[in-house]
Amino acid sequence: MFRKDGQFYTELLNLKPDIFFLSETWHHKGINNKLMLESDYVIIEQFGTRVSVKGRLCGGYVLGINSKVVSRTSLLCQTDEYCILRANSCNGHILFCFVYFSPKSNVNLLDLFRHLKSFGNNIVIIGDMNARIGRFQNYSNSRLNESRRESMDSTLNARDRRLIRILKDTDFRIINGSTVSDINGCFTFVNSNGSSVIDLCIATERISQCFDFQVLDLIHSCHLPILVSYYYKPKSEVNSVPVIRWDNNLKETFVNNLSKLEEINGYPENILEYIQQIKEACKNTGLVVKRSNTMQIGGPKWFDKKCLYYRKVAQRNLRKFRRSTEIDRNKLRKLYIGSQRSYRNLCKAKRTRLYKTLESRMSDIKRTKEFYAALQYFRPRKSQTIQQEHVTPEKFRNFYSELFSNDQNDDNDADLDLSDHVSECNELDSDFSFAELNVVLKLLSTNKAAGPDQVVNEVWKSLKSQQRLVLLDLINAMWRDNKIYEELLETVIVPIFKKADKKDPANYRPISLVNTFTKILTSLMTERLNNWCEKNSKISMYQAAYRKGMG
Repeated sequence: MFRKDGQFYTELLNLKPDIFFLSETWHHKGINNKLMLESDYVIIEQFGTRVSVKGRLCGGYVLGINSKVVSRTSLLCQTDEYCILRANSCNGHILFCFVYFSPKSNVNLLDLFRHLKSFGNNIVIIGDMNARIGRFQNYSNSRLNESRRESMDSTLNARDRRLIRILKDTDFRIINGSTVSDINGCFTFVNSNGSSVIDLCIATERISQCFDFQVLDLIHSCHLPILVSYYYKPKSEVNSVPVIRWDNNLKETFVNNLSKLEEINGYPENILEYIQQIKEACKNTGLVVKRSNTMQIGGPKWFDKKCLYYRKVAQRNLRKFRRSTEIDRNKLRKLYIGSQRSYRNLCKAKRTRLYKTLESRMSDIKRTKEFYAALQYFRPRKSQTIQQEHVTPEKFRNFYSELFSNDQNDDNDADLDLSDHVSECNELDSDFSFAELNVVLKLLSTNKAAGPDQVVNEVWKSLKSQQRLVLLDLINAMWRDNKIYEELLETVIVPIFKKADKKDPANYRPISLVNTFTKILTSLMTERLNNWCEKNSKISMYQAAYRKGMG
């Protein structure tokens, strides 16, 4: 059904499909579960139909096309039972027909195949056909094809017999059970009544070898999801970036590893060398992980480690069921159905408990922070989806280079003479103290993004007294020499879309991620200046904003 929880859409989007098709959704106009999808996908939906006044809706489907490829696709036909989509590939046009035929459907398969042939010869038909073709072998030019297909389902039904007659007389081939990822012809439907292969993928012979067919282990429905991959699709290179993911349980291990590196490498000559030692200690501790430049979507808040464990158990039982023989197949099927039911019940209980907790928080108006945190959960979560690249990095780089350019102001700055305004002040110019450093480190916020050096605030806050003294000496050395390294001034700019045209870089708010050490240095200077100004009454009494105890 289309009325799924957040975890379903999370797992769907993490697959990053160019096109997805959800069949038998039973949904109507009143159900709007597309908020996590519409940011990156163009949604085409067919609502379910009501056979009787008191009965539930039947049928319905949802077709999603990634915004990056929607310009290369066109919808040719849409009915209650199927839709036809034409997509452009490097090998020409490919016709995709996504279908859902209910058991009581009167669709004429022969007319459908002829209709598809009128559009072209590169055709793929995929979906829930409620047709069981058993171990039917593909034919090529009226002869049995050399590549044998396998199937765990050996049963034939009436619709399959009609389908087999069509397959023998045409150049269509069954993809199920004939690819590397589905060598056993896995079941696509499993419930307490039995298991079968009723979700099929059929393609014309000329392109059938270009596709891979795989039945996934996602367990949100009795119908297991199918992943069909096109071999000739160019794969974009994904660059992995090493980042520090802090774990407070490894704090002592990190501190000990850093001390060992200091003993081996000796006293660092400058702050850059010390930062490298810190990053190496993080790596030795296991705090460094590889993060791809493609964003993964986080699951719902109620999905915890227990839910993950139950899901893994259900997926493991599903794999055992797929590898089973006919002797123990019924037993393993019941085991999988039981674990799947336990997983669903656990997710339902977790979700219900979270909603009750959020309701209690929202009813407590005295705690405004918790109220707005609970309210945030019910808002549309478009920001949690993968953002499409509407503006290229090069375009952003040129835009910000021009925006932050100081070429026009160079001449004016050259005429300024500040020598008369510069005076020595021992209180401001003296070295920073250990107490000042401790205050700044204590004020550092946690769970914040790091800068280009990937050192998070938690790393600095975890340093012991001796290690903080080393940090203080390196800071004071820079302070006395009036020198700061250019590497410390590098900043990562993350553009956040505001409104209007997404292709215009001016409609994005630039968020700068500064190196955390640079934040420490500037915080030391800010605290000293604020204290000196307050002590010497350098700030007007009418200035109340951004002052402690004044507003």
